[in-house]
Amino acid sequence: MSLKRMPVIPSDTISEEVAARKNLQRKRTLSYLIRATEELIRTKGLQHVSSRMIGTIAGYSSSTIYSYFEDINELILFASVGYLREYVRKLSEVELDGLNSREYYIQVTQLFTSSMFEDPEIYYNMFFGPHRDSLCSIIQEYYSLFPEDLPDLPVELNAMVREGNLYERHRHLVQKMIHDGYLSAEHEEKILNLVIRMQQSFLIDIRDQKEINPQNALKLFMDLLHFILNCSP
Repeated sequence: MSLKRMPVIPSDTISEEVAARKNLQRKRTLSYLIRATEELIRTKGLQHVSSRMIGTIAGYSSSTIYSYFEDINELILFASVGYLREYVRKLSEVELDGLNSREYYIQVTQLFTSSMFEDPEIYYNMFFGPHRDSLCSIIQEYYSLFPEDLPDLPVELNAMVREGNLYERHRHLVQKMIHDGYLSAEHEEKILNLVIRMQQSFLIDIRDQKEINPQNALKLFMDLLHFILNCSP
């Protein structure tokens, strides 16, 4: 009577299993570090976040952080994407059906700008900070790690939320207004520049002048947005 031979597992199968385990470990580590950083930002403020503090909360050494991120600013940017969570939730709940493209753009822009003005330091760092050119890829990876942060949205809004470039976030909706005859195509770049420069300027003012009320700033911004759209037939 001979002993049964153990089944031989192909080496490529072993390699796939090892790679899968490593990928899972990578995702877990990234998730812990990002969530720990977001918690620190919310409790201590953006300026008081350090690699040592993040490592303490997440349970990793500072050197581990630099094994996964280019620098502390990149990790902070990943964590900052978490601030889009409330905005995306509101976007998924707001009633947009039946709006024409101009009303649609105004409603979506108001929601986003309101979120920006509530957390000006975070949003300024995301869209105008040192790693802004990497934001699109960071957003994509963030949602692969935290898919629960991205509820079901119409295709065009899903694409917009995943876009890290402010110009491109606005451009698609502005082009719909042009297509529907609410704006002239020759004014597209001027409108994009004006709206984004306004958002940037308001963010700086609200961030640096604590006495400014975000809701009052939002009302002024929306008044100016209506003025721009009305002057650009």
